[in-house]
Amino acid sequence: MQACCLKAGRTIVSTYYIKDIKADYIKLHRGLVRDIHQRQENQLFVRSMLGACANSDAQVIAVGVETNKEWRVLQQLGVVAAQGRLFVTEQPIIRGHNP
Repeated sequence: MQACCLKAGRTIVSTYYIKDIKADYIKLHRGLVRDIHQRQENQLFVRSMLGACANSDAQVIAVGVETNKEWRVLQQLGVVAAQGRLFVTEQPIIRGHNP
């Protein structure tokens, strides 16, 4: 069984809980990722999160990456996985026919 912590960084709090929850994946909140290339405080939080995960199996994933600048900074910080419009554009919902 795998565990995932969603919306990490939605509110900036201690990263101490990371060691307690033993998550396999930590998904950073898109608000933390948005314009991270211009926001030093968000970069500091991501560094802290990565440091908290250093001695665990948890992988940090950036959510909501929309620009190359954001992705470049996240990679420089040590984030190795991401999702967002930069990689795949949003697709319309296709509804099936109900008989």
